[in-house]
Amino acid sequence: MDVTCIKCKKVTVVPVELKLVEFACSNCCALSSYEKNPAGEIIKIYNYIPDTSCGLNIGQQGELFGVAYTVTGMLVKRVAGNYYWQEYILDGPKGERAFLSESNGHWIFLKEEETKLELSGAPLKVDYHGTFFQLYGKEKTTIAYAEGIFDYVLPRKQQTMKEYINPPYIISFEIDEDGQTLFVGEHIASGTVKKAFNAKRMPIKVGVGIVQPPVIELGNSVIILAVTALLLIFSHIFIYRDKVQENLLTDTLPISLYANKPYVSKTFTVTEAASTLRIKLNADVNNSWAYVDIGLVNESTGAEEYAGKDLEYYHGYEGGESWHEGSENEEMNLCGVAPGRYHLVFTPQKAPDDGTTTTINIDVTRNPPSKRNVVIPIIFMALLGLGLFYWDRYNETKRWEDSDYSPYNE
Repeated sequence: MDVTCIKCKKVTVVPVELKLVEFACSNCCALSSYEKNPAGEIIKIYNYIPDTSCGLNIGQQGELFGVAYTVTGMLVKRVAGNYYWQEYILDGPKGERAFLSESNGHWIFLKEEETKLELSGAPLKVDYHGTFFQLYGKEKTTIAYAEGIFDYVLPRKQQTMKEYINPPYIISFEIDEDGQTLFVGEHIASGTVKKAFNAKRMPIKVGVGIVQPPVIELGNSVIILAVTALLLIFSHIFIYRDKVQENLLTDTLPISLYANKPYVSKTFTVTEAASTLRIKLNADVNNSWAYVDIGLVNESTGAEEYAGKDLEYYHGYEGGESWHEGSENEEMNLCGVAPGRYHLVFTPQKAPDDGTTTTINIDVTRNPPSKRNVVIPIIFMALLGLGLFYWDRYNETKRWEDSDYSPYNE
């Protein structure tokens, strides 16, 4: 259908048939009524001019939730404090009607609920079909601007709007002298609206939408982290259930005695698959260094694996402050040792000008209980969970910052 503005003669076309009750022209901002006069009469000129360069236009078509909708009207509503938002009226080919509400780049898809839910006063919580919704706002609203074709009389007086949220869902009550109307809606992504209606430009998102879902759902994330931590603990217990801890070597190596010939340990046998050897080293290095070359020799195959470890400890006093770096103690692991007969080879060294370091202490343990692989991930997950908690709280605080009923008010 098409309607010609009786003031500026601009023609507005929408590809659906509606009963013409009122018409608001996007060109001259005139609101005309056809309720009593089929020729139409101008009843209002809107002074507020919104930015219509982005968003949706009258006559634009798009499919949402399986229905091909047409934008037949647009309202700009205002509450106290000059806060504005836009509502688009959508009509389908079989009389379906829905609404898109846009505020600060965040969109909500709504429908009028035929089932009446009588609301008396403004309770802080409302039970809607077994789900509790929390009071977000109670405001007096007026229509600041309109454009499009309307099959009903636009409200002339203030309406009372009460909004209850349980993100990503919302229930909204509009109350006026004719009674109470309930709308039920949910968040819809800006990209979904843009794609559905092939919109060229969309309003820029600002802040957190009233029912915008969190990027990461805190409750599910905590459950996943807790289950992962339990799996780590049980996996650790399972892996080490058959591994026997055994001290293979504890000895003190005089560096001068083994500087030219290696120290060879007694033969030991590894029976479990993928055993671990933990080697602890200690030397009384003082502003000096020592070094140990370590070899693991498989007596059955002759295979040899070598690694080295430095022990360095330096300290001093400079610029009025003391300092130190390094340590007299070091530790290393030889992992994945296959079953077989082995012995260890140690060759110690020290700094040529070091006259104080004379020995290196060695301690070798097979299959030591390694809690690090469990503790470190659990600590990381705990910190991640704590970070997610504060991130969620920050976003929820931003969501409620414009509400007089925020649960986060201090």
